[in-house]
Amino acid sequence: MDEQRLEYLEFYNQSCNVSTINSSSSFGPPIAVIRIIGSILSILGSTSIIIAVFLTGKLSNMEIHPLFSLAVGDFILSCLWLFGGSLWLDTYQDRYSDIHPGLGLCYILAISTTIVNMVTSFLTIVYSLHAFIVMRQLSKSRGHISRGRTCKQHLITAFVYLVAWSLPLLLVLPVTESMIGLDIANNACWCFIDFFNTRPGGGPNTEISDSDDLATIIAVYSGVTFVVTAIAIIALYAGTLHMARKVLKHQKTLNSEINSSKVIKKLAGRAAAFIIIYLICGLPFLAGAIDVWKENTPLHLLEKPDQTILFWQAIFGPLQGFLNAIVYGWSRPEFRRLFVTPCKKLRRRMRVKDTHVLIDSVEEYSYYH
Repeated sequence: MDEQRLEYLEFYNQSCNVSTINSSSSFGPPIAVIRIIGSILSILGSTSIIIAVFLTGKLSNMEIHPLFSLAVGDFILSCLWLFGGSLWLDTYQDRYSDIHPGLGLCYILAISTTIVNMVTSFLTIVYSLHAFIVMRQLSKSRGHISRGRTCKQHLITAFVYLVAWSLPLLLVLPVTESMIGLDIANNACWCFIDFFNTRPGGGPNTEISDSDDLATIIAVYSGVTFVVTAIAIIALYAGTLHMARKVLKHQKTLNSEINSSKVIKKLAGRAAAFIIIYLICGLPFLAGAIDVWKENTPLHLLEKPDQTILFWQAIFGPLQGFLNAIVYGWSRPEFRRLFVTPCKKLRRRMRVKDTHVLIDSVEEYSYYH
């Protein structure tokens, strides 16, 4: 072990960018702690959605799948943020003294976090697309929709989810080819706190410096993904609300007791909250991508004043799952009662009557009839 340590210290003194490491040491610990706190909250939030799906016995309901899939994606992403923050704090303690076994995981975490982050963005589009399709069907049928799905619709749905989960893999994995076969644990200085969790950092004379180019590529990928997702969900929800107004206008002619303005206001508020959450949590990725692309190095984010972007991302990035759970879970009285009321009779009644507890908010108006 002593010989291995001496070899590492020699490598460190010759190859590692000590000034960059010292620079990131000042703000790395608070960013890691913030990410850990935010990820724990998101794990609790997304887990509550997942548990609610099982409690209501709605896992087989196709209308639940968009929210359930998004909650699963948020849960996995939150776990990666939590593990990354914890690992970074652990390796931070030994950054000058020894080879830490966790160094080999930094690269895997960076790639995994990037992929799952893109998956959750695509699942966000799927969620909004589902709302749009349901409202379009309601508009065509003048407020009446069949919950049944044809075989063709099931196949299309399965294909959409397959694309959402596999496309990030197809985009990210090919650009990691330069790192295949590299013994990261023995060629890295330590784990840098990075825009995409953590990543191994090395000096200019080591192969690990290829991770800088890789980090630049995935930063641009994530920035483009954010822009595409933001445009898509805004357009889809705008179309959804437009059709909802037409449907409610027709329904009001049949039932004057329907308060269409109240329903539209509620739907618009929930859609706006969902969009705002995505923008706040995702804008740091766009800002970071632009910054990295301009400077052609991810290490630029470790310098002031660009550290502000990392702090912004550390606060809101891991929190997205928690905020989504509030908007589409805990803000609904039926959802809260499901957890705070232990009465089995209430749960049995909700399985039959309140089937909209976890369904997208744009469908809720159909239960006012």
